[in-house]
Amino acid sequence: MSVKQKFIKSISLGLALATSGVALAQDDDGPKFTTGSKAPAINIEHWVSDNDGKFEHVTELKSDKVYVIEFWATWCGPCIASMPHLSETQEKYADKGVQLISISDEDLDTVEEFLEKEVKGKKMTYAELTKNYCLTADPDKSVHKDYFEAAGQRGIPCAFIVGKQGYVEWIGHPMKMDQPLQQVLDGKWDREKYAAEMKEEQKKEAIAMKARRALGPKMQEVQQLLQDGEHEEGLKLLDEIIADEKFEQFKPMLENAKMQMTIQLVGGAEGAKSLKKFAENNKSNAMAINQVVWTLYEKHAQEPIGEEMLKAAAEAAELGLKAEPENGYLLDTCAHLLNELGDVDRAIEMQEKAIKFFDGPDKGELETFLEELKAKKKK
Repeated sequence: MSVKQKFIKSISLGLALATSGVALAQDDDGPKFTTGSKAPAINIEHWVSDNDGKFEHVTELKSDKVYVIEFWATWCGPCIASMPHLSETQEKYADKGVQLISISDEDLDTVEEFLEKEVKGKKMTYAELTKNYCLTADPDKSVHKDYFEAAGQRGIPCAFIVGKQGYVEWIGHPMKMDQPLQQVLDGKWDREKYAAEMKEEQKKEAIAMKARRALGPKMQEVQQLLQDGEHEEGLKLLDEIIADEKFEQFKPMLENAKMQMTIQLVGGAEGAKSLKKFAENNKSNAMAINQVVWTLYEKHAQEPIGEEMLKAAAEAAELGLKAEPENGYLLDTCAHLLNELGDVDRAIEMQEKAIKFFDGPDKGELETFLEELKAKKKK
């Protein structure tokens, strides 16, 4: 598969997947299980930690307790980042009838292997960090289905606060639960008000979901045109999609995709103009710029893209380096582009910096390229 084909496939497939959405088991007004719903019993397979037996392995939620039921996974960065806060929250409310139960739907071995790892920047393992609250594994996903899926949630970490009356009081990111949890404990939480606000948000999300479902097939059409080499027709169809009011919320993403397509597929003056605009829009995101300009470099290695595009790519890389001057990946990309433009001295300068700041596994490749540059200069 050529670089151009890889680009077409990655951009158009990515758009189709990102915007098609997943049909959830709910009506257009949102899920039936939500704030104010009676919290079902939980049936967890493996209780990994329970604060040395302080917390009961509950099935039926008790009326004199407040429960925080949180969903996480070992592969989820934000979940891991929330662990210190969860530990602090359990410590703060342990004597006030709060039991925090964190549930992964992964198998027990995966969870235990993760817990053996050391917490970055601290002399402790994740097992030690999380030992004061209930961390569990439920690979049959029964609790996940009864809570997370039933509530139409799609992202983790996600926490459910269940009050002493056994009703779901709040649903959201665990880093945002401090105020609701305190108000639930103080008897000051306005569940009805929050439920109304949440229902309104769910209605908006249901409308957005419909739009994503409608957009998916259209983006597949764009993809097919691009794969068939009908670039002009594909971009024309994308313009029509961007102009469609029902896809207004996706407009920034679609316009960004069109810029990338123009850069990669059209080239020339129009492509260079789009690349400059893309770089300006993403000047604080070095990795986004690197992804686009490195793909251009790979394409050039197979089929020359012309000096105008090469210059625009090098300028884009240098703009990204203003925001992240120590980004080894982008420094390496910039060195390759400068070399293609015949500026070997600056290419060597960039590559030496790239090696200094590079944190990837393929540092040897960067060093080899630097030797090639130095040999080229001697000729």
